[in-house]
Amino acid sequence: MHTAGDMRWWPQQAHDTLHIAVTMDKGDISTKMQLVFLNTEHPQSPRAALPIALFEGPEEHELMEEVFGPLYLALASPPAGFAINSRSEHGTEEPVGRGGVYRSGKCEVCVATGEPATVAWCPQVIAIRHVAYTYGGDTVGLHELLGLSGHMGTYFCACCMAKLDSLRPPAGTVHALPSDLPWALKKAVGEEPFRLLEDLRQWNQEYVEEGEEKSRMSQKGNAIRRCLPATEIAGNTIPPVLHIVMAMCEKVRPPSSVENTYCELLSTDNCKVGRTRGGAR
Repeated sequence: MHTAGDMRWWPQQAHDTLHIAVTMDKGDISTKMQLVFLNTEHPQSPRAALPIALFEGPEEHELMEEVFGPLYLALASPPAGFAINSRSEHGTEEPVGRGGVYRSGKCEVCVATGEPATVAWCPQVIAIRHVAYTYGGDTVGLHELLGLSGHMGTYFCACCMAKLDSLRPPAGTVHALPSDLPWALKKAVGEEPFRLLEDLRQWNQEYVEEGEEKSRMSQKGNAIRRCLPATEIAGNTIPPVLHIVMAMCEKVRPPSSVENTYCELLSTDNCKVGRTRGGAR
C-alpha cells in the first residue's frame, strides 16, 4: 500500500507508528473480527480492511473469548525486531506543521482564519516500529468485548467512568462537555476519566474472587468478565454514540420530555423548528 502511494500520515503524527482499528460486528449468522488500517487515503474502503476471524453465533463474550481472545493477545505481543520498511516514489515532503492545530477546509471557523486546511501526506520512506490500536464495535459487542455487564449498568459507558445518574443532572446543568459556543447556555456536567485496562483487570479479578455477586457489579466498574483487548483502552475505544443516546433517553426520561430538554439547549428560533417537527431527537 505504501509503495502505491496509498498510505497517509497527518502532520506531527509519528512516522514510525501504524494506526489500526480492531473492529468486530455481527452480520447475518456470523460475528466477524477485522483490522482497519487507518493510515490510508480511504480507511473506509475494502482495500483498507482485513477480516482475520469469524464464528457463527451471536456477540457473546464466551464465544469471542474462545475465538478472538488469542488474536487480541497476539496483537499486543509483536515479534522481537518487528519492523516494516518501505520506500515510495509517490511520497512527498512533510507539510509544514502549524503548532499541532488541525484545520478543516469545510469548517467556517477554520476557513475564517485564512490558514490552509491541514492535509495528510505520504512519506517517501517509512520505518514502522510500533502499532497503535483502537477498538470498536456496536454497543452490545463493545461491552461484551471489554467484559462489561452492559450499557444499562451503573457505569454504562464503554469508554469512560460516567455513572448512569449523571444523565439526570441537577437543574440548570446538561450532560455535556464544557463549551464556549453560543448554544451552551447551561452549565455542563463535564467529562469523566477514561476506563483503564489495568482497572478492568483488577475489578474483574476482585469480582470473581468475591463470588461474582451481582449486587457488587457497580463496585467493580461493571467489569464482570475478562477484558479481551490486551493493549491500553484509555482513549482507544470507539464510542457507539448513537446507540448509547437512544438507550439512555428511553430509560432516564419519559419520551415526551426528551424533545423539550433538547429544545432548551437551542436558541429561540431553532427551538421553534424543533417543536414543530416533533419526533425523537
